[in-house]
Amino acid sequence: MKKGAFIFVLHSHLPYVRKKGKWPHGEEMVYEAMAETYIPLLNALHDLLKDGYHPHLTISLTPILLEQLNDAYMKKEFVAYLESRIKACRNDVKIYSGPKVIKDLQDRKHHQELAKFYLDFYLTALHSFKTRYKKDLIKAFKELQDNGTLDIITSSATHAYLPLFYDENSINEQLKVGINTYKKYLGVAPRGIWLPECGYRPLVKDPDHNTVFQGFEEYLEKYGLQYFFTDSHVFSSASHISIREMAFIGPYNFKEVKYETEEHDDGLIEKPTYKPYTVSKSKVSVFARDTYTSLQVWSGDFGYPGDYDYREFHAKDAISGLQYCRITNHDGLGGKQLYEPERAHNKVLEHASHFASLVEGRINDIYNATGKDACIVSSYDTELFGHWWFEGVEWLKEVMKKLEKSETVELTNADRYIGANPPGERIAIPESSWGLGGGHFVWMNENTSWMWPIIHDLSARVKQASVDMPQAKGIRKTILNQALRELLLLHSSDWPFLVTTVQAKEYAIERFMEHQQRLEKLLNLAYKPGRLNDIEKTFVKQVCDTDNPFKDLDYTQFGKKVDMQ
Repeated sequence: MKKGAFIFVLHSHLPYVRKKGKWPHGEEMVYEAMAETYIPLLNALHDLLKDGYHPHLTISLTPILLEQLNDAYMKKEFVAYLESRIKACRNDVKIYSGPKVIKDLQDRKHHQELAKFYLDFYLTALHSFKTRYKKDLIKAFKELQDNGTLDIITSSATHAYLPLFYDENSINEQLKVGINTYKKYLGVAPRGIWLPECGYRPLVKDPDHNTVFQGFEEYLEKYGLQYFFTDSHVFSSASHISIREMAFIGPYNFKEVKYETEEHDDGLIEKPTYKPYTVSKSKVSVFARDTYTSLQVWSGDFGYPGDYDYREFHAKDAISGLQYCRITNHDGLGGKQLYEPERAHNKVLEHASHFASLVEGRINDIYNATGKDACIVSSYDTELFGHWWFEGVEWLKEVMKKLEKSETVELTNADRYIGANPPGERIAIPESSWGLGGGHFVWMNENTSWMWPIIHDLSARVKQASVDMPQAKGIRKTILNQALRELLLLHSSDWPFLVTTVQAKEYAIERFMEHQQRLEKLLNLAYKPGRLNDIEKTFVKQVCDTDNPFKDLDYTQFGKKVDMQ
């Protein structure tokens, strides 16, 4: 008898980088993810099905990522990217065929075999993209959704960090565009959502402005969404509400009760993360990720990706960019030994067995302690697997194979689980994220605070333009639709994130200011009396060509509430 369920949740997102440079920041971050993560993951899932397995995953595909995966220009450039990688591999095979670069014969042969290994990897990616998936990765994901393998969930349009928006129009637009984009590509309405960065805000009362901001669960319910995800720490300060209690006190009179809690010495009451709850007064459910299983992958101290036998991401050949080293040690990039794929494969099998046993152990421990089935959720960024952790997709595949054979654990996805096990309790969760410190710091701090007044001001100006010009036609209508598009791109959480983490600070600031300046100029042109001159027309044409996601945007509908159910 199964004693519980396990859910892998993968969050797939990349910022809008179309025609925004190639490397080190720009389009190649999408091409790398396609080659190293998305295609290998699709191949793994299809291969499992072919071998008679029944894999299950919950995966988000953000709307702005879907737009880029579908873009004809991006597809063409992705093929060119793969062809350049294949050329680099072939060049390295030739380079390491003689003693000119490396004199030691054994070392030279090792390098050559690794170059051939990468050559096969990129040839497989190219064949998969062009032949297996007909250059349509979205369709490949959709087929796995349609056959029940994947539970694909949505997100906000451009991955905006919603808790810092007190502009209801922007929140509505981000969610509405996100859902419409999902429906356009995946054929059905989404049932689940990944709130960007797990950013959540409950009902907030602002006495200074006599305003009440509804909790995010109310937005989600309005748009027909049934569940979302949060981090484990959020349940440590949540209010627990029993549905049985509510039957007596009524649905709008909350009574906090203690129910299946763990009280620590410091008085903190921690709510169990091994089951979903219904949020506040809504019909929307929330899952929290499990700390124990998640850390086994996320932790930099003892997580699997840091194992010395796995490929080193950061050590790259100065010419070809191929990664020939294994991690070897954590003492910087010096003294690295050559990568050994077979050795790494054996470690994948070992780690997959360990993880499957860990999940079974967690399920057994909870069942033995409570007498009830548990639901364990482990959530990660999709791009961790294959791109950052080269062996990660293979590890996922092996874990799913092992859990399918488990007598203890049911491998499932969020939608299937909620459908079969509607939550029996309510919970009120606090303002939170899965960022550093569990709050808003990553997106709002001394280095990013200057961005938010700009965002709020321009959001208000775009809304005002939709009121002032409700029936624009011709190029003026084009300008106002593009202004809304630039606003959504300005909203992206990626810009403050990259500034805070210093991964690409200058690039992020440049991108933010570029969208700001384009938007301001578009608004000025929208209000300009008379006809535009040729220079202004050329500017509009160039901006529309470069920033072209969400082609169905209608500025007159900005922020308007639409029943999506």
